[in-house]
Amino acid sequence: AMNMRGVRVRSACGRSLMTSFHGLWSVGGILGAGYAALVGAIDVPLGPSLIVVLLVVAALVKVQAPHFIASDVPEVDAGLTDVTGQLPWRPVLVFGVVILLFYAVDTGTQTWSSVYLDESLDAAAWLVPLGYALYQVGALVARFSGDRVVERLGVVRVVTGGVLVGVAGFVVVSAAPVAGVAVLGFFIAGLGLAVIAPLSFAAL
Repeated sequence: AMNMRGVRVRSACGRSLMTSFHGLWSVGGILGAGYAALVGAIDVPLGPSLIVVLLVVAALVKVQAPHFIASDVPEVDAGLTDVTGQLPWRPVLVFGVVILLFYAVDTGTQTWSSVYLDESLDAAAWLVPLGYALYQVGALVARFSGDRVVERLGVVRVVTGGVLVGVAGFVVVSAAPVAGVAVLGFFIAGLGLAVIAPLSFAAL
């Protein structure tokens, strides 16, 4: 739903924005994981830490609300979409499978990286959230540089290379003897896989 809203905003603005949106998603993930590491290090209870998050998010929404795009703003095609009146099932299904697989991996990392570092590698409390944080740092680097790399190498090469780098990263994670090595593997995985989703949405 968030990606479809991003497509709507991109269309209303009349220029490509999806990769940047995904990059800013990574910024949020890094900040969230860093905050989790901080409250874990100083032993802040879960309830008060979530109240701080609530207050910060509410303040940000309040400040940014005047800049939101109204629902009645007309969309601008600007050559970004090709509306024929018929749903192109073949590319939708192909890219749908690609996006499904990416988000399975991405959500799995978000949900289970901390559990893996904690229970399987006995990581320190401050290190546990950093697997996901470094995954998002890699994603941030890939997403904010992705457009320039695509212009030089093309979408197919970038996506293929991203998949190979991502798989290599998870090989490092699964074979890591200590938590620090696994965290590095999460960074490599994020660096490779992060371009897949925005390029797939842009292709549709």
